[in-house]
Amino acid sequence: MRRRTTHHVGRRQGHTAFMSPEQVEGRQTSPASDIFSWGSTMYFAATGRPAFDGPSVWAVENQIINSHPDLRMVPPPLRELVQQAMLKPSHERPTASQLFLLLSR
Repeated sequence: MRRRTTHHVGRRQGHTAFMSPEQVEGRQTSPASDIFSWGSTMYFAATGRPAFDGPSVWAVENQIINSHPDLRMVPPPLRELVQQAMLKPSHERPTASQLFLLLSR
């Protein structure tokens, strides 16, 4: 049985540093938002620091929307997957199935 997920517009859940650009902007979210958050989580796990950081929530949100994280500290086997997961346009991010296949190689 598949779990049904409902994504809401304008509803904010989670820590700002791990939100997707569409979530920060209050737009419709989708499973691609979860992929972006996964990329942010993997970045944190690999480096010990958030991909987006700043002195205020606004600064972090601005970075999520307008900047790309420095991935040089992410180990090479994971770097490309994190980069793909954190692409700004949600339609360019891999699906969970695609990500799983890439991870299992």
